[in-house]
Amino acid sequence: MHLYAALMTWEDLDQTLEAGADGVIFTMVPYGLRGMCRIAPKQAREAIERCHRQGAKALFMMNAFLYEEDVDGACQQLLELVRAGADGIYFADEALLAYAQAMGFADRLIYQSDTLVTNHLDVDFYVNEGCQGVVLAKEITLQEILAIAQASTAAKLEIIAHGHVLMMHSRRPLLSSYMEFIGKQDKVKVQERMDLSLVEDTRSEHFPIVEDKCGTHIYSGYVLNSFVQMQELMDAGIKAMRIDGCFHSSEQMLLALRLYDAIRKGTCDGAQAKQQFHERYKDLPLSDGFYYRSTGLSK
Repeated sequence: MHLYAALMTWEDLDQTLEAGADGVIFTMVPYGLRGMCRIAPKQAREAIERCHRQGAKALFMMNAFLYEEDVDGACQQLLELVRAGADGIYFADEALLAYAQAMGFADRLIYQSDTLVTNHLDVDFYVNEGCQGVVLAKEITLQEILAIAQASTAAKLEIIAHGHVLMMHSRRPLLSSYMEFIGKQDKVKVQERMDLSLVEDTRSEHFPIVEDKCGTHIYSGYVLNSFVQMQELMDAGIKAMRIDGCFHSSEQMLLALRLYDAIRKGTCDGAQAKQQFHERYKDLPLSDGFYYRSTGLSK
């Protein structure tokens, strides 16, 4: 199994590779969403070269849904990444798949639609379209993940295994609209802030919320972890697990990556790894997410 890490900062690249990452995910400006390390196209070639020097994959996030006027620019950026040697590009908009098929490099694409891929027929469709891989929805159970791996091509599957997970994305500037509604738009700036959260009347959880040029993103109050489940996922032949450090410190993400690498190497079991991580960061609300509880049973 491969371990992919969504890079926290450009300065963390070497440490991330040393911690056991087989691939590093960079978020491309302006067509990548929800990445901590957002890089301009001119940095992509350097990112690829640095990853390849250490035998790792350079992966790029281009998962925005595109307006008509954005398609040409996004396709051009995709072409430049492929020519520079990118190992994989995550996408959500079908326009990029159609373009890649026409240009003959659909095998560089990895389909990530957040919540939509929930069964093996979805996986088979994108594999048959020529995609390199498919990211499963994080809202399905462990039993469902294993069933998909058995019924489809497990070596094409990737799961989001660790971090605060996205719950909702809206193109609307919800935070700015709220500040305008309460008359504080000139006093409180909300764009690109990473320290804001929502609290519902009926729950005590704090849900991280971010507004940027692409809209508003709301994340889970818990931190998904897969320490205990990793062995079953490896046994199922699943290609990759992703560690996403959004709202984590670099130290938290690097420790998680090292512990998953230790499980993979057999020097630590899942329960031990989870205990080590919890003891180091007792304040983080670790959760199994939907591994053992269907979304239909969660309110």
